[in-house]
Amino acid sequence: MANINSSSTGKGVGEQPTLKSCLIDKVIKVRPTPIRKTPYIIGGDRDRVRSEQIMLSGTSRSIILPKNGLTNRFIDPLTLDERLYLESVMGVNLDVLKPEYTGDGAHKQPNIFYLDDQARIYISKNSDDIEDCYAELDLSTPQGYLQYKICLANPAVAPSKNPDGKYTPEQEFYLDDAVVETTVERDDNKEEDTCYKYLYSIEDRKDKLYNFLRTYNLLNKTRRYVDKNASIEWMYNELKDLVRYRETRHHFYELVEMIKKNETSYELKIFIQDALEIGEIKYNSNDNIFTTPTGDKLGANISEIENYLKDPLNQQKREYIKSQIKLQLK
Repeated sequence: MANINSSSTGKGVGEQPTLKSCLIDKVIKVRPTPIRKTPYIIGGDRDRVRSEQIMLSGTSRSIILPKNGLTNRFIDPLTLDERLYLESVMGVNLDVLKPEYTGDGAHKQPNIFYLDDQARIYISKNSDDIEDCYAELDLSTPQGYLQYKICLANPAVAPSKNPDGKYTPEQEFYLDDAVVETTVERDDNKEEDTCYKYLYSIEDRKDKLYNFLRTYNLLNKTRRYVDKNASIEWMYNELKDLVRYRETRHHFYELVEMIKKNETSYELKIFIQDALEIGEIKYNSNDNIFTTPTGDKLGANISEIENYLKDPLNQQKREYIKSQIKLQLK
């Protein structure tokens, strides 16, 4: 990920500059470009035939970030400010200059986010009605906005609907940028209210802000590192941003509800993260499993580690880890 830590702004260690959001409160659709109706079919079959000319029912197409034909590198769909902001909220590296793969042969692995499924826009056709064939992009979410920018960078996607139905031969899709009116349901309001209420209840507690933020990142696999030395204002604003956007707000709400219903499980997740920090729990990437320093297997995920630590047979080990956390972190 790009280094967005500031060392020249006079801010304290671990603080980060406030990045301006590029997200837009708008929903658009990606649709296949229309084909003129054939004059040789009469009756109700005309629309079906036209629909099948565009895309066969039961099939799907996808849109990806294109490459520059001269350099064979991905075209950068983002401005620098957009990239820094999206990297900060998504926890991924969006640099198009990274090597595409690491390793060789059977060990070859994708290394750039634009090869990930999350960067691909799928359009599926499940019926004869071509109006039902589209992908919806929510530009108020980081992933939706990134996919929107990928569409704009792809010459196969017209940036807007042509009222005369005239598109270039390479334009297979177009962005239907008519605003989709969305009504905020009562449940959405409830989630937002619940999230803000919880956030306000811990806004003056740096330890609680820190634990909530890192646990959110852990459970949602954002791969973002939270510096415990960052300011309380930075942590608070990071959580406030999570509540602000629909996609992340729901995950925030789920964590709040989990804390309400099972605070013991939440505290255990914090315990596990502390143990990982001091090395009393280790992750073996070769076997994709968590172990003790001596190699005892704890589980393949956080839930399995919790079960191990709750087992009465493993309480001596848990108490030892607890003592080491208290010695090294508290």
